Amino acid sequence: MNFTLDMSFREKSAWASFIITLVIFGNYFYELSGFAALDQQAAKDAALSLLARSIVAVIVLEILIHSLIAAMDSKAAEAAADEREQAIASKANHYGYYLLSATVLMVIGRMLLLEFFPERADSSIELPMLTLHLLMLGFILSELLRFGSQIWAYRRSAL
Repeated sequence: MNFTLDMSFREKSAWASFIITLVIFGNYFYELSGFAALDQQAAKDAALSLLARSIVAVIVLEILIHSLIAAMDSKAAEAAADEREQAIASKANHYGYYLLSATVLMVIGRMLLLEFFPERADSSIELPMLTLHLLMLGFILSELLRFGSQIWAYRRSAL
């Protein structure tokens, strides 16, 4: 049994997006953790450069990999999603949305806490643009949950 031949176009697409996101942004957060030791401006410059490189890498890899997947089966790539695929995408979007919403609410809570209790800012993680990175973390985790939920549903229905 060939694993990749047993997958639909949309499942292959979800796997590609999951792996690309995990690898690129896993590296992003790993490298970001080392910036706390830098001075404020150097850390800010390094973080913005890393973010830009990561976003460009994801865009380029998504285009290349999805083009290859589509080229392998152009008929399936052009076909509209059937009812099952729409249901899988909808449920996965649902899960991702809740995680993203929870993250945004936690970041807002953190911002409010620091606004009313600025003395707590000293105990915060020493990383420039922390709010940006927390929002990115929430977004990336919600995307991984969304792609992972799609993969799980496709694999479950394939058994």
